[in-house]
Amino acid sequence: MPVKHIRVGIVSIGFSLAIIGTMSLKATPAADETYSIEEIMEYNHSGKKALTNKVTLAVQAGKWDEALPAAKKMKLLGAALGKNPCPSGDASSWEKLTMRYAEHTAAIAAAVEKKDAKLATAAIATLKQSCKTCHDAHR
Repeated sequence: MPVKHIRVGIVSIGFSLAIIGTMSLKATPAADETYSIEEIMEYNHSGKKALTNKVTLAVQAGKWDEALPAAKKMKLLGAALGKNPCPSGDASSWEKLTMRYAEHTAAIAAAVEKKDAKLATAAIATLKQSCKTCHDAHR
């Protein structure tokens, strides 16, 4: 009798972990997917779970293994922003500003790969300072 209950428990736990794993995969950006402007902004900048916050905190703590995956996701999403059509305003401005956004996120990833806290912090600050210009022109 106890063996049967143990097997049922193990199967239940395995099934639950499989579901949780699938849910977490969908919440992670992938290179072959497209992302809306809203999704990109949500992932990179919205709330305490934002990738910019994760990278900032990990860099400050010297936790490079935590900072790198988040920085790489930021870079991927940064490159995806310009694939969206211009929501409003001048299309050439959108192209220029989204290219800059991609460059900023790539600079963050490069600094984290080099484990350069000063450079990573500066790159994150530069990215955060660019918000208003783009939002004023295209939001």
